[in-house]
Amino acid sequence: MKFTKLLAIVLAALTCISVFAACDSNGGSEEETTAKGEVERFDYFSANMSEYVTIDSALYKDSSVTINSEFRVDDAAVEKYIQSALYKYRKVQNNAAQVTDKPIAFGDTAFIYYRGELDGKEFAGGSNFDDAKPYELGIGSGRFIPGFEDGLIGVVPSETSKDKPYALEVTFPENYGKEELNGKDVIFYVWVVYKVEYALPELTNDFVTNTLKFKTEEEDAVAAYKQNIKEGLEQYRDTEVKNALWETLLDETVLIKYPETEVQYFYDSYVEQYEYYKGYYENYGYTFTSFDDFVIQYLGLDKGADWKAETLANSQLDVLQNLVSHAIAQQEGIEVTAEDRQDAIDYYTEYYKNYGQTITEEELIKAVGERLINEYALFEKVNKFLVDNCNITYED
Repeated sequence: MKFTKLLAIVLAALTCISVFAACDSNGGSEEETTAKGEVERFDYFSANMSEYVTIDSALYKDSSVTINSEFRVDDAAVEKYIQSALYKYRKVQNNAAQVTDKPIAFGDTAFIYYRGELDGKEFAGGSNFDDAKPYELGIGSGRFIPGFEDGLIGVVPSETSKDKPYALEVTFPENYGKEELNGKDVIFYVWVVYKVEYALPELTNDFVTNTLKFKTEEEDAVAAYKQNIKEGLEQYRDTEVKNALWETLLDETVLIKYPETEVQYFYDSYVEQYEYYKGYYENYGYTFTSFDDFVIQYLGLDKGADWKAETLANSQLDVLQNLVSHAIAQQEGIEVTAEDRQDAIDYYTEYYKNYGQTITEEELIKAVGERLINEYALFEKVNKFLVDNCNITYED
């Protein structure tokens, strides 16, 4: 089963406010209105999940996940992020002189020719040796695939030439976009003609608060900034871990039966979403031959595909994820506390504030309903339980 990485509970709550104006406004009763009429919602909290799914606790207790080393959270990762932030404020040195006798450093701009080879053969679009001028590459700009710019740090331009280029081994990302290169190990032969030196600004309290506009009440703004970065990187890592865990959970859980009314609820919600966005695009001048044509394009399906079957499969997957989440909660005695609910409310109000929409706590509860607040709170608590009980290892 392919995990879509769609957090169904979050989607249901968000669409209640931003898309579906018809959501229940009475605090979250068991009846919720959709475009298809009255659909009775399934009560995950009171139902016995063992009647719907069977899940072995070994799948989530003392589980193991291997993720890429790019998700590792340590001082080096924090420093790399800081360097990337400082890169935007670099200043050219020595009147932009062409330097050939000093090693390339982070922040410099290297003027290069390169030729990429896959299995000893040059691949299309992987060389600029025939260009009239070298390519101007900022080291830290992120323009090239991971590993390329970092791999040039320390290289002395004068020690390379067209006949003796520097050999740089890198790997294309799995989702690079070209089938012949996705995930492939290649060698780039790089001739660094010269570099232009740049200096990065110093990370001071003044720079953090006034230039980077980082808001903090702490006296040591630099320390607070680093801590904020670390927490963000931890969230980034934990999301990758959760995705991997949920893919396993959804694949290995034994489904006994679906609560069909809940599948219908999500299916109808998807259709409302399609209708909303079809109208949205049409307001901007887009035209579609039919509703079916729009949905197929919207979902990125092949022409003539069965979007209804795709939507049904996604709806079933959403329900299965909710069933598994509640099954774990019931098996492990995980319950929603008042503090958990408040965290969920704070999350939603902050979410809309980031998008320029101000909504009070009372308005949020009225629009979303107590039910979905509790659903989100429980889902987050289960996710934390999963990550806390997972052994994380890293691969290069």
